[in-house]
Amino acid sequence: MPLFGVRVLVVDDDEDTVELEHVVLTMARAEVRGVRSVSEALAALMDFHPDVVITDLAMPGEDGFALLDSLHLRGEHPATLVLTAMVEPAVVERAKDAGFGTFLAKPIEPESFVRTVAQTITRRS
Repeated sequence: MPLFGVRVLVVDDDEDTVELEHVVLTMARAEVRGVRSVSEALAALMDFHPDVVITDLAMPGEDGFALLDSLHLRGEHPATLVLTAMVEPAVVERAKDAGFGTFLAKPIEPESFVRTVAQTITRRS
């Protein structure tokens, strides 16, 4: 499933995860910017306007919830997808209550991941 013309911001403190998502999404023809913190994500938004933001929840300093809050405070409402290893029911519920569009557990399977990103964008449209 191609993601032609889709702009994706990947936010995860794990460099390998950012690289894997970048490779998978680029192979699906998305335009991808990968960063490793909430502050880097907010800086990237100065000149990169994503269709979807994919973020980890647990990161040092500010977490994925802080990123979502910052996006909303800035008046930005891209489609959002949580990709995390934290899959406890309470965490999933909190993410949905916070307004994240999609919740996905690590590790990813490339084809399913691309399909989920496409569905997340479609639901947001």
